Amino acid sequence: MKYEIFGRKSTGFPGLCLALLLFAQSAHAALDPAFTGAWFDPEFNGAGFFVEVLADDRAAVYWFTYDDNGGQNWYFGVGATSTNRIVIDELMQPVGGIFGVGFDPSVIDFITMGNASIDFSDCNNAKVDFLVNTVSSNQQLTRITNIRDIKCGATASIEADITRGPVNQTGSWFDTKRSGEGFIVEVLENNLVVVDWFTYDPDGNQAWLTGVGHAADDYIHVENMLITRNGRFGPEHDPASVERINWGALELRLNCDGGSVVYDTDSTAWGQGQHTLSRITSIDGLECEYESFGPLIEDKLAGSWVSDGFGMVGAISATGFSLMQVTASSCIEVLAGPKAALLAAGDELTMTSTGDRLRFEGLDSVTPVDFNRVTALPSHCQNGGTGSSNDPRTIFDAFYDTFNELYSAFEVREVDWAAARERVLPLIKPGMTQGELFVTLTSMLSPLRDGHVSLLGANRSFFSGGSAVTAALRTRAESQPARQIIRNRLGGNLLVAANGVFTYGLTDNGMAYLEIRRFFDFLPNATEEETLAFLRPELDRVFDFFNDNHSRGLILDVRRNSGGNLNFGLEIAGRLNRGVTRQIMSERRPVSSELNTAIALSVEPSAGVRFDGPVALLTSPLTASAAEIFTFAIASLPHATVIGQPGAGVLSRAERLLPNNWLVTVTAGQVESPSGQAYEAVGVPVDVATAVFSTQDLNRLVDSALDRAINLLESDAD
Repeated sequence: MKYEIFGRKSTGFPGLCLALLLFAQSAHAALDPAFTGAWFDPEFNGAGFFVEVLADDRAAVYWFTYDDNGGQNWYFGVGATSTNRIVIDELMQPVGGIFGVGFDPSVIDFITMGNASIDFSDCNNAKVDFLVNTVSSNQQLTRITNIRDIKCGATASIEADITRGPVNQTGSWFDTKRSGEGFIVEVLENNLVVVDWFTYDPDGNQAWLTGVGHAADDYIHVENMLITRNGRFGPEHDPASVERINWGALELRLNCDGGSVVYDTDSTAWGQGQHTLSRITSIDGLECEYESFGPLIEDKLAGSWVSDGFGMVGAISATGFSLMQVTASSCIEVLAGPKAALLAAGDELTMTSTGDRLRFEGLDSVTPVDFNRVTALPSHCQNGGTGSSNDPRTIFDAFYDTFNELYSAFEVREVDWAAARERVLPLIKPGMTQGELFVTLTSMLSPLRDGHVSLLGANRSFFSGGSAVTAALRTRAESQPARQIIRNRLGGNLLVAANGVFTYGLTDNGMAYLEIRRFFDFLPNATEEETLAFLRPELDRVFDFFNDNHSRGLILDVRRNSGGNLNFGLEIAGRLNRGVTRQIMSERRPVSSELNTAIALSVEPSAGVRFDGPVALLTSPLTASAAEIFTFAIASLPHATVIGQPGAGVLSRAERLLPNNWLVTVTAGQVESPSGQAYEAVGVPVDVATAVFSTQDLNRLVDSALDRAINLLESDAD
């Protein structure tokens, strides 16, 4: 085994001055891998160390520090380990780099600055002694971070749990074409990740960036990377003088051995860009357990399967399969068929190479549903499940358990579900009619006021969402004055596409305008594939029109869009993506009393006609469901601004059958932004708040949100 630290081959091998090669030793590392993490001296807050315990009696150490003038410096070294000690004979400083496209690895010079040693007194305390540029001193270190799944102390162990996400992303990474700079990744608890970037500034000085991000699948999103200044090397360092400045956003996508990074800043000097990454190091004993999903392996399909937080189980035999929705009291078959149907599912059904996990697309969920292999199904799911029943108590128990186990928004919507059960249970009687039962159950749902909660049955339908305020807003939004204002701003020239779902045109100053009324009913009685085949040339026609007219910006309007099929929204969002696959959101689902690992959703650049100019997205409290997730997609683009008012806060959704074949819909997960923020019940936020279809605006024949978008795009164009 060998290691390269940011591509450096060092003086340990005469004549090889551009890489540090560490060859495998026979003995196992004596230093506990649990010492891996970030460390600092509180008296030197604003600076610190990252320690990574490697195999072969080695450890890598990175030092975040400063020069004598307040600029950033960083050093690194690889040293030999013994019990509770690291000795670094050569502490190196790379110089000569420059940020961005001007980076040239051939001019990087690695200067030996001195040496250092770290002695660990316990899991959380250590002392570093160092000699740097004739300055000899020491610092008393305290641990800052603990790597997930690695326990320190007398019971030191590594217990990687892949169902909580890929901890193996921890380590150092670099672009092989950019030897001399690189990244440190630390996977912590609760889907948190620390990312450090050792690089250079646009003027050629050393620079280091650091930020705390959020992990979902193989994505890591850091909303705010920080850069510091005004520290000092040595005793003149004053923690109170250190400034922490927002630098920009970072998104990494990492598997076992490689990945990519995309960065966005508002600075013209730093700009935007992307790099391909390769792994340099990993923690001793932490094997890579991340597995990507690939084609089905037919001889590994048979068995019992339980979903990861979506209340479903499956049984696959040599000839057929059965998929059931499960609660503590019910297990109802919803899909069955021959095994050949699974094998023909294509991209909708994938499997890890070990055959221990399945991933289903399109199970009435925003993100895919993962299934884990188990030895046997729950007892009440065997022999076909619990079957049908018209017994009121059986129906009530399945109804209650469905929400108790799946619904993710009781706290934010301030509903005590257990108390609701105690209130209603005495009303559930053997002789009650189906109509009486329907009214009783809906009385429990009314307080949720959730647009994704409904009950359909007994020739009735009930929807929990909506209010007098949103009803009044809907009336104003659909009024003739609201429509006329938009028509006026487009010079009376409104064009229609996609069977009336799209309305588009140009404002009087040449900005493109596209309203998307919904993400469904593009074609009557059409499949998703048929609809996409129809939608793509329609989008080509619309975006060709904008490009042919040299539109300097695009206004997307989803203020009256209540949702539909998210894949149609992602197809549109891909037309605005400038060439990088981006995570737009993630979803976590209840498992017992906790939420499971986040599953990411991304938007890829489209192969169709694109629009690459700045984008303004208009939203309102009527923007819901797939339209709100579409908002996530557009908001992820660095050239987009969201204007208006937050959406309805109606995001995750699942359908469930009750024993009497009634259908209930439920908010069955927590949809989060790439930075880990949840917006259920509060709505996806806007960047610029304005009035939306207000009475005052309509009386004055103005549209504040539309006007603000036009002015913003005009200023961007100038």
